[in-house]
This record gives sequence, C-alpha cells and structure tokens, in this order.
Amino acid sequence: MKYKILVFAYDFPHVKSHDMLKIFNEYKLDPVVICSPFIKIKKKINSSIEFPLIDSQKDLCKKFKFKYYKKKHTDFNFIKRIVIENNINIGIIIGARIIKEDIINLFNFGIINYHPGKLPDLRGLDTFYWMIKKKLRPAITVHLIDKNIDLGQKIFIRKISVYKSDTIKKIKKRLYNNQLECHRNICSILKNHTKIKYNKIKYLAKNENLNDKEKEQIISDFKIWKSLILKNEI
Repeated sequence: MKYKILVFAYDFPHVKSHDMLKIFNEYKLDPVVICSPFIKIKKKINSSIEFPLIDSQKDLCKKFKFKYYKKKHTDFNFIKRIVIENNINIGIIIGARIIKEDIINLFNFGIINYHPGKLPDLRGLDTFYWMIKKKLRPAITVHLIDKNIDLGQKIFIRKISVYKSDTIKKIKKRLYNNQLECHRNICSILKNHTKIKYNKIKYLAKNENLNDKEKEQIISDFKIWKSLILKNEI
C-alpha cells in the first residue's frame, strides 16, 4: 500500500500549516499542497489578526520541492483534477475550514484531521473552554472526517498530561505540541505504508460558540478544573 498525499493548508502565515509542512519534509514525504487564500471573516470581537513572522507556505513548498497550489478548498473541480493527475488517495488537514462531502469522497483512504480535544464531547470551536466547562481531560483526537463537523472515524486519541505548575498558556502550548507529535505518528504510518485502523465516532451534538463573557466565566474555573485532574477525579 502506497499513500499519495494531498495536504489542505492555509496560504497566509499560519503556524500549524508551517510546522506540519516541515514535519512532512522531516519524514521525507512528498505531498501535494493546496493552500487556501486568506478570507477576512466579519467579527464584532477580536477582528484584528496579527500574522506571525514565519516563512510562507509557498516558500516552504518551494524549498522542500512540494507541489504547491493556491486555491480555495471549496473548488471541487480543481481538487478532483489534482487528485486524479497525482493519483492521490489520502488527504491531511493542517489548515482548513469545512471540507465538503463531495471533496471528502475523492479520497480512497479519507482525509485526516487533528482536533485539539476529545471527540465527540468537544465538537466545534472553543474546545479549550468547553474542556474546562465539561470537566474533561485535555487530549488530541486524530480522525478521518466526514460530512459532519468533528465526527467521522477515530484513528486514536492522545491524552495530554497536566501538572501542578501549569498555567492556561502552558496547557495550550502542550496541546499544540501534541498535535505536532500526532502528525509525526501519522507521517510514520504513511512513510511505512501501514494500514490505518479506525472506529466510528458516536454522535453528540456540537458545542455552541462562546462569547467573551462566557469564556471569562469558564476561565475563572481553571484552577478548580486543574485540581480535579491532579486528584484524578476527572
């Protein structure tokens, strides 16, 4: 079994896209990369975006000799052509919004996503806050997506440790670093042509997006949540 990979990434400076492309190169994999251009989303709160000072995905792909395309991830005809021309059979999301069902169905082995929370309990955005609110331990879920947001087939869950000295910032950083480690695990599987095993994720309703006031209230319970984990009560 030989995997031929298509990567969904963001075109603008995006740390996760940047770091995971470097890991593909680290494992000597040769993906085709489709980067979605920046789309400004209207938001009443925190609408300004500061881009990090990192190499662009385009520059990284050129450096690593990955095929690179700048195209919206909603462009079915374009993605279908790229899949056929390159014999693509698996996709990986390292930066994308919702991938539609007709595009998912183009991939024989599906499309892999790294979700910063335990699925299905933490479906949707604001996972860190819902993790505290629902009194759940931090984790990364690696799964094959389907037409439903944050469902599909579970490949594995990586549990994240919590320590007495942890702050919110430290735990968020650890969650991110463990997404990178999950990506390394997947790259190893792809490199070694290993069959990917998975189980269906049961259905739970998606969590609602939270406003700033709700987030502040949840954060006030951070110390209680952390103490419950340290006592092994959750």
